Amino acid sequence: AFLCAAAGRRADMAADVARRAGSGGGEDGGPPPLRSDDFEMKKHADFFKKHLQVMPHHYKSMDTNRLTLLYFAVSGLDVLGRLDEIDREATIEYIYLYMSPLPDNGGFYGYPRVAFESEDLDRCNNQPHIANTFAALVSLIMLGDDLRRIDSDAVAHSLRKWQLPDG
Repeated sequence: AFLCAAAGRRADMAADVARRAGSGGGEDGGPPPLRSDDFEMKKHADFFKKHLQVMPHHYKSMDTNRLTLLYFAVSGLDVLGRLDEIDREATIEYIYLYMSPLPDNGGFYGYPRVAFESEDLDRCNNQPHIANTFAALVSLIMLGDDLRRIDSDAVAHSLRKWQLPDG
């Protein structure tokens, strides 16, 4: 339900941006409508597309948050109405590379999974993260994935594990 509500809000926001960009509004006391020369749409879209291709060196310290950075690029393109300019399938496949295969460690890593010689070491050192799991799921929805590959029981197990006793 939460993800459906988020998708609805995203659609409302995109419609509002499109409305403001193309209307003569502003009568409601809000900011004046965007004009095509107020916002360099192509430059912004190119910026987001570049970040989908390679992580700039400025973000080296954020290597463990690759999916969160990807989320911002995908959502930026979505708000701009430019998702059709990227290879959605390749982006979806990239996101799934970060999904944990372990049933009691459901969710998404924020970094490429490290190979260990035993399952115990794998479980100890490769931990999905709640923020990256959220970023991955929302990105997949924006990209039009059907989420059939998500092990919802494994994700639910991890969410219960991550939840603090006080809620």
